[in-house]
Amino acid sequence: DSGQGDEAGLRLTTQLPVAQDNNAWVKFTKNWGDLRGGASYHGSAVSGGYDRAFGKNYRGGVFVSYNAISLGADSSGGNAYDSGTAFPAGTPISIVTAGSAGRCNVAVTDQNGNPLQLDANEEYHTYSFVVPESSVTVTVTQAVRNVKGLQLKVYGKTSFIYGGQDTGVTGGEVMEDGSVCYTVSTDTAEYATVVIGAAPSDEQVSVTLDNIQITPAEDGSFIFSIQADSTVILSYVKNTHTVNTDNCAADPAVYAEGDLVTLVPHTAPEGYTFAGFTVTDIYGNEVELAQKENGTVTLTAPPADLIASANYVPVSKYGISVSEGTIVGASGEMAYKAGDQVTIEANQPQEGYSFRGWSVVSGDAVIADASQPTTTITVGNSASTVAANYAAQTYKVIVEGGSGSGNYGPDQAIPLQGDYPPSGQVFDSWMVEKGEVQLSDAASLTTTGYAKSSEAAVKASYKAGPAADDCAVTGIGEGAEYLKGTTLTFTATGAGMDDPSPNPGDWRFLPTGYQISTVSGSWSAAPYTTSMAINATGDYTLTVQFAKQLYNGSAWNSDGSTVSKSVHFHVVNALSVETGDSSPLIPLICAAGAALFVIIILVIILTKRKR
Repeated sequence: DSGQGDEAGLRLTTQLPVAQDNNAWVKFTKNWGDLRGGASYHGSAVSGGYDRAFGKNYRGGVFVSYNAISLGADSSGGNAYDSGTAFPAGTPISIVTAGSAGRCNVAVTDQNGNPLQLDANEEYHTYSFVVPESSVTVTVTQAVRNVKGLQLKVYGKTSFIYGGQDTGVTGGEVMEDGSVCYTVSTDTAEYATVVIGAAPSDEQVSVTLDNIQITPAEDGSFIFSIQADSTVILSYVKNTHTVNTDNCAADPAVYAEGDLVTLVPHTAPEGYTFAGFTVTDIYGNEVELAQKENGTVTLTAPPADLIASANYVPVSKYGISVSEGTIVGASGEMAYKAGDQVTIEANQPQEGYSFRGWSVVSGDAVIADASQPTTTITVGNSASTVAANYAAQTYKVIVEGGSGSGNYGPDQAIPLQGDYPPSGQVFDSWMVEKGEVQLSDAASLTTTGYAKSSEAAVKASYKAGPAADDCAVTGIGEGAEYLKGTTLTFTATGAGMDDPSPNPGDWRFLPTGYQISTVSGSWSAAPYTTSMAINATGDYTLTVQFAKQLYNGSAWNSDGSTVSKSVHFHVVNALSVETGDSSPLIPLICAAGAALFVIIILVIILTKRKR
């Protein structure tokens, strides 16, 4: 403009070039901490923006900033600064932070360090303020706060992870449903990220945060943010499994890993017997069992469903044989199952015998009471033979005067041996004093007997031995008369010679010789008889000698002593009376006179009656 008026009619417009004040920028910062106090962290920030001038007094633009910090300690911080950006006073500014809520702190101060009021919207991670008349400083701090009082212990699971570190925990308040509840508090009312590991393979875990169910990640872990006074509830629940049974019952049928499960077989079908269990998991792995006495089994449940089957096999039967007895009520095949109870009865014992018990001859049968004639046996796992046993009845025998006392059966011989006779006596016979004893030879010092009653007594009896006075000479009478030349015959008989079965200790007198006047003779064997004629009259004496002999059990032997027996007689020319015998005459004459007198009297009586 020339400054001239309009008169010139010339208006000239001139537009001079003016520099445009535009600004586009990028800033990058890196911070490794000051390494003091055990700090271990590093951070980085990048920011970029665009701004330009609006008139002389205003500039406007936008910028974006991102800050990241890696922590090696519980807390740290980093600041991002921007410079060179200008906005007119009164301009509203919004700052958007990256990351989850509660992970950054934003502060805005004026040039004097006074903080500006911020309008924070944590849901959208924005912080707004109005630009004052002075420059401002925006500071963004990345922070992780300590979590205090966060405790957990559920079924031994103690791993609690946050901020990239594992922290062992204990305690926790156990709720009625078995879950554990705990309260989270932080240093400040800021957020922190919590990571809870996945549950064991056979358990399920659920997490609620302030009554909101947390969804687990693909690996089963839980990642969520907490703030001051948050309430987290963790519940661990064991997975349950089922027992699929065949021919048996399971208690419990639904179980968790580690539970004890009892299997009971069903009653075996007719003709079959239980033969154990087969138990596997659904993957075919065999499960270890613990056998019980009653056939049931227990097992410790694995983390999988089970398949349990009771096995049955045909019942085996075994023959039972009874020797000297019978099976009560048996008919047809005498074969039985293992464990059957069979009643057996012993035969009646023969005379003189008694039942002495049962015994197992072969096999594995078990006798309930072997001492009873009627009892039961339990069949084993093989054929068996049992036998009734008998023994002869025994009787007590007492022997007096000899040996042989003892107990004997009815067919058992009693060896009876009498004592050697006392002086002056010889054995007489065995006498049964009590009971009944059958003797083979009662007259023998050594014999046998047989008891026939429950208790018996026998006695050896003795008697006086033969006397010398019992020796005799016959054929010549004492004081008799014999005519001269008559042949006289006499016989000697010794005492004790009439014993055909002598016993040890017996004795006898054996005739050995004789003498009449000057004539003598001897005998060496029976008969002990001699005949002779005496041709001279006179008085004679016949003397016979006898030798005493003892029997030693097998032979007679002389003891060296002798006795004699004498007879006196007369040899005459004529006998005093011809009687033909040696009887006394005077008694005969008296008897004849008496007889004649009686005859005369009878004749007189008969004559008178006839008249």
